[in-house]
Amino acid sequence: MRNIVELTVAVIAKECSPGRVKTRLSPPLTPVQAAGIAQLSLARTLDTVRHLPVSQRILVMEGTPRRQGADGSTPRQN
Repeated sequence: MRNIVELTVAVIAKECSPGRVKTRLSPPLTPVQAAGIAQLSLARTLDTVRHLPVSQRILVMEGTPRRQGADGSTPRQN
């Protein structure tokens, strides 16, 4: 059993849309590739936060969150 820390962790993000995220990576990447990196990064961040032993988690997001990672897989829910 893990001890829960009385702490709130917030993730602030925006929708990973091509041309709106990771724009400094284009070129050499295409806007779609850069958005894929942003989606993977956000998915991994959310997965990490999901497993922290904290009392509350908040996602503040501009746009519509997607339930899949950049590779097309669906992250597991806890």
